[in-house]
This record gives sequence, structure tokens and C-alpha cells, in this order.
Amino acid sequence: MREDFAADPGFGLRFADEVASSRRIHGLFTAQVIDSGVDDPVPWLATAYVPGSSLEQAVRHHGPLEEVFPAETSDWFLARSGDAFVLPEDSDAFVGAGYVLGPADCERGIGAEPVAELFFDDLADERPFCVRSPDGEELVIVRLVRPGTEEDNGSVTVALSRYTRGG
Repeated sequence: MREDFAADPGFGLRFADEVASSRRIHGLFTAQVIDSGVDDPVPWLATAYVPGSSLEQAVRHHGPLEEVFPAETSDWFLARSGDAFVLPEDSDAFVGAGYVLGPADCERGIGAEPVAELFFDDLADERPFCVRSPDGEELVIVRLVRPGTEEDNGSVTVALSRYTRGG
């Protein structure tokens, strides 16, 4: 980690949270955490090597990522109210029972067991949930990594994957 980042106590806390979350995630294309020094004067992280394209190769082959917009300018987004996410009007949601959740699981779950409320306690331990956009064209699979506290102004940390129909 760069020394200027290491000097920021808030950044150090977020880095330690990310390292802890990364230790719990296991997957074929996920670099496993080998070791870390989150409490060292200059925090660091060592991960296993995952073979793949360089960023330059990926951009050259697939093109740049789509532009990212702040939630306030998106057509739809999740809002927070106290200890829960608030679903956009006319959207659908489903909370997975296990750790793995794919788009097909979401579509089946939304059809069979839709939920209207997403309380943080129900999403503990990064239990995945999905939300389908009001127009049914987009689907996000989300994991609540950290619900936020008063000390960090309630900032919520999530990991998400976004899917679009036909894309």
C-alpha cells in the first residue's frame, strides 16, 4: 500500500475489512489471500497468482468497461433506510439460501420466493441476494460486505455483479 494511503486511518480500516472479506471468498478465478500485514506500518497483501490477460490485453480484446454512473444518476438503485435496503418501486428481489447465486437462480427465486424487504441481519455473512430492475432488463447479485456504522457515516460496502438481458 502506498504510504500516503497507509497514513489515513479510515483507509487502513477499509483495507483490513477488504482483506478479511477476501479471505472468505473462494472461487476458480479468485486470487486467494496467502498472507497480509494489515497492522504493519505500511499494510500489505499477498495473493496467489491467477493466470489471465493483462489489463492492456483485456481492454484491447474486449474494449473498455461501460461508463460507471453514481447511483443518483442511475435509472434505478438500492437505497438504504436504517438497517435495510429499500427496493426500487416495481422491482423484485430474492435472498439466496446458500453462498452461490447465479442469474438463473435469481429468476427462479424471484418467481418462487420473492421478498419485499432486505434487512441487513438477513444478509449477514455475505449471504447473496438479487434485485431485478423495474423494467426486468437488469439483474444485480449483491453481497453485503459491511453494513456501515455511525463512525463511517453509515457507508455500506457491497460486492455486486450486474447482468442485462441479452448481454
